[in-house]
Amino acid sequence: MEDLDFYKEAYYHELDKIYKLNDSYNTPILLLTAVISIHSFAYIQGISAFFILLLLFLSFCTFCGIIYSITYIAISYANTGKAYKYEFISSMDEQKKYFDEELKEKEAEKREEVGENNFTVAHKKEIEAKVISTFNEHLKSQFAKTTAINFANNKKRAESLAKAKAGIVFSVSLTIVFSLVFTASLISKTNNFTNYGKEVYSTTRPEAQTNTNSQPNTPANAESQTWSQTNANTQTWPENTCCKTYIQICCQTCCQAHRRETSKCCSAKNDNGYTCKR
Repeated sequence: MEDLDFYKEAYYHELDKIYKLNDSYNTPILLLTAVISIHSFAYIQGISAFFILLLLFLSFCTFCGIIYSITYIAISYANTGKAYKYEFISSMDEQKKYFDEELKEKEAEKREEVGENNFTVAHKKEIEAKVISTFNEHLKSQFAKTTAINFANNKKRAESLAKAKAGIVFSVSLTIVFSLVFTASLISKTNNFTNYGKEVYSTTRPEAQTNTNSQPNTPANAESQTWSQTNANTQTWPENTCCKTYIQICCQTCCQAHRRETSKCCSAKNDNGYTCKR
């Protein structure tokens, strides 16, 4: 009986592994979805030309890791479309039928052997003990056969899932590096835009205005101030320079350059961004 318990525990252990494996695909799929989303979001936002080659290289390596992981997830989950064939022991009805038929057959043989009138309770108990032993061997045979098949399937699935997880770790690691580089590109892009705005402001600011309070209002100074003011008002702001992310920087710089109020300087052009009035 102890031998039968061993086979039975092994059989149910493999059944438990089937359910655990079926529940272990949610996290890998979620991580792959997150990795793809991060890369897609980065390219939608726009990337500085200085970082584009490095980010493309990281995305390519990540994409290879994703393909590797998806391949082994497919092998682990569905055996690439062929499906895994698990084996199970017979149902309780079939087991009972087997036992009853075996018991009936052995009793008939014993009755024929000793004679109907000589068949006793002792003979019946002896037959039942032999049938139970035979039935246990039958169960052990079923447990051993089904467990061997299920073990092989679970082993292949577990190994494939482990390879898929290795690919996911590789992809997630590269995505972390990708995110850091992308953040650096955003910072660089912001700094470049700010510096550009300062340059435009410094080139369009009237120099005479800084000396208005320190110099007398002579005809020459008045003429110079008039020319500078005219030059500032006719200065144009490059089209499509401003966007929603930098609208405050754009408007402040633009209005300082043109000496206008913000409401008169900036206007929404379309959904892609803002443009400054001239």
